[in-house]
Amino acid sequence: TNTTVDWQYDEATADLITTYTYETTWMDDAANSTDETLTALYRHQWLNTAAPMTGHTYQSPNGVMKLIAGRSFTTELKFSGVLPALPDRGDYDKSELLALVQSVAGETLPVGPTYDNGKAMARFANLVHIADQLGATAERDHFISEIKRRLEEWFTVGGDQQYSYIDSWDVLTGYPSGFGADNQINDHHFHASYAIMSAATVARYDSAWVSQENWGGMVNLLIKDANNWDRTDPQFPFLRSHDAYAGHSWAAGHGDFGDGNNQESSSESMNFASAVILWGEATNQKDVRDLGVFLHATENSAVHQYWFDVDNEVFPADYPHVAIGMVWGGKGVHSTWFGAQPEFIHGINILPVTAGSLYLGRYPEYVIANYDEIVAERNGQPTIWQDVLWEYLALADPNRALSYYYADEDYTPFDGESRAHTLHWLYNLKKMGRHDATVFADTPMYSVFRTPAGELTYVAYNAGSLERLVTFSDGVTMTVGPRELSVYSTLTENPNAPVALLRANKTSGKVPLTVEFEGSRSFDRNGGDLEYHWEFGSVGTSSSADTVITFDTVGDHRVLLTVTNSLALTAKDSVLISVLGNGTPFNGSPAPVPGKIEAEHYDNGGEGTAYHDTDANNIGLAFRPNEGVDLEGSNDGGFDIYWITAGEWVEYTIVAAEAGQYDFAPYVATVPGFGNLTLLIDGIDVSGKRPVLSTGGWQFWRPIEIGNVPLEAGEHIMRLEFDSDSDKTGWLLSVNYIIVTRSTQVGIEDSALPAEFALAQNYPNPFNPTSEVRYSLPVSGRVTLEVFNSLGQRVDRLVDGYMEAGHHAVVFDGAGLSSGLYLYRMTAPAFSRTRKMLLLK
Repeated sequence: TNTTVDWQYDEATADLITTYTYETTWMDDAANSTDETLTALYRHQWLNTAAPMTGHTYQSPNGVMKLIAGRSFTTELKFSGVLPALPDRGDYDKSELLALVQSVAGETLPVGPTYDNGKAMARFANLVHIADQLGATAERDHFISEIKRRLEEWFTVGGDQQYSYIDSWDVLTGYPSGFGADNQINDHHFHASYAIMSAATVARYDSAWVSQENWGGMVNLLIKDANNWDRTDPQFPFLRSHDAYAGHSWAAGHGDFGDGNNQESSSESMNFASAVILWGEATNQKDVRDLGVFLHATENSAVHQYWFDVDNEVFPADYPHVAIGMVWGGKGVHSTWFGAQPEFIHGINILPVTAGSLYLGRYPEYVIANYDEIVAERNGQPTIWQDVLWEYLALADPNRALSYYYADEDYTPFDGESRAHTLHWLYNLKKMGRHDATVFADTPMYSVFRTPAGELTYVAYNAGSLERLVTFSDGVTMTVGPRELSVYSTLTENPNAPVALLRANKTSGKVPLTVEFEGSRSFDRNGGDLEYHWEFGSVGTSSSADTVITFDTVGDHRVLLTVTNSLALTAKDSVLISVLGNGTPFNGSPAPVPGKIEAEHYDNGGEGTAYHDTDANNIGLAFRPNEGVDLEGSNDGGFDIYWITAGEWVEYTIVAAEAGQYDFAPYVATVPGFGNLTLLIDGIDVSGKRPVLSTGGWQFWRPIEIGNVPLEAGEHIMRLEFDSDSDKTGWLLSVNYIIVTRSTQVGIEDSALPAEFALAQNYPNPFNPTSEVRYSLPVSGRVTLEVFNSLGQRVDRLVDGYMEAGHHAVVFDGAGLSSGLYLYRMTAPAFSRTRKMLLLK
């Protein structure tokens, strides 16, 4: 009875002291009974208390519980700080970062449900800080104005959006709602976290707007609804979402499940805590701020034990994963409410990534293991939520994260993210290093970073109106001006040194692997010219700013770029390229072309080498039952690959008797018609994305005709890749066989109109002296296709005129040109695309 939790945050020492007290009634008055209370402590509690243990234990879904004697115990945690944003320390090209900010500055915030609209506001809030650092005042003020406009509508009765107080439930609910927030009181701390974080951002620039007399009072109500800090307040219950005993929050409003309540997105709960800290500090409400510190420090200790098991002490010994997606009262599961993709299961406890997310980097080796498990489960790099996962990986290995970012620049940003924030985050962590949770400060608004060489960067924010002295636990001090984010670093660098920026369009792939390397975005801080020196290990060197290299040896290759300016000062950047081996022909020798290739005769070599299947099991078991490709009997007496889903691929070793142009026709069947396929030869896309429309039945086979594919005489790797723009998990199509014939027509290739504009990579590449360029037009119209040298001078015009819709090919002849990197650009109605090609003589 009368169980209470009380906390005290000591700002000077960064200590959070939490006391748990309860009253008990002695119900047994037998002569030999004793009025003594035993309490079982969860792992996150007994790891952080000085209370003596009795030696008795219980096993629970959250690991071993240890018993203490008594009616009270205290835990002590260090608070490792939060920030409103990372500082401007990264070696990015600021003009590029500014362009990314400006690309969003034309957007406005539309009406939407509390959760979706909250993420949209928080996306703008992240950009406010970046725009401010870049001096982009107009863009900054636009983002702030949009956040204010949307919050004011939420906080005003009537209209398209509003919060309503339901007195029978003591709850504040937003409309339009979602995820049962209105009728089940689900996820209130998740939804509110984004709005509170956005309001805290406004507070940095407009103290009048956030005053309690204006809009600040409504923000306080949002906080109280999810986690009220005031026991005497009759409007809202005390700590609605946070379970003080469990050490974390619960998401379901009713908790009426067989396994109790649940929470999958621990990181959005932590986002609520971070937002409350920032809001409380910005508005000088210490009780609100200290609530946030209590929530953040406490749930941080629980998350690393029960969601991540960083000590390998909680999950069962035979549990095959390093993380779970959802904690229940009676179990933990590797799943989510909304999808089974590895990115969802792991990423739901990472997003959103903000400067309040640095706690996720406390155990960097675990971060790498967690990311690598996503790759292992996906059998490849993430295909959704990439930016969120790269930002997470950057907490441990920012160089690796940046290499993935540049190898997948066409990724689709997470709906609460922006390219500007992702670039800003990755480059800042590359410069500053990992979050160092061993150094503390006498302010809640701080963080410390450590590079691999041991250099430290201290960051502190002052939300007050007067400057303050911040002291760190290792003795470092810094004066921080009002509403300023200040930095002190032991990192030594010459301000006249250049900046090396290395980009690679691939970081892994099958041998032979051709990679485009770009160093030309490196820059000299004084505006001077640079010299470039590339080292490719056994492959050789180059002095070009940009180059294309083909790796013919399986294994890891470290590529190093060194740039030197006119003062003989240098800077370096590097990337690791992983070259994977190919499979071997199914029948022992390559399939001859022209000819018929049965789909089930894909190469030997297994998952990741000869094929990729999202499920390790062959669900059809009709043929090759011990492999992962799903095979079934087909209506022609053979077998076909079926249950093909997005992201899967298969490879075949083929041999061309002579060089020439060939037509490929994969025979496919589908009912939904949501999928597409791409044909690659030796890793080069030769078809573009081809839609696979409904054939009327799963055994009604129709060809996807891909014409005029150039092949040199000899062996090649033919690869079919499958994807969908709309269905990433369902059965898309089946493939029965591939017919390959000699081409009889050059120019327009087939009558099936492409679904979108496309400009394919030239083939071959590198080349000497000719190479074919293929392009696709979904509609007829005027098209130009031009070639430029590295100075931007046009050297050839391959196409200039009206072209019919369809797939086209044209040959570029570089016989009269010198070796080097060239750009070719296609312009068509509402489309423009530029690619690179390398002429080597």
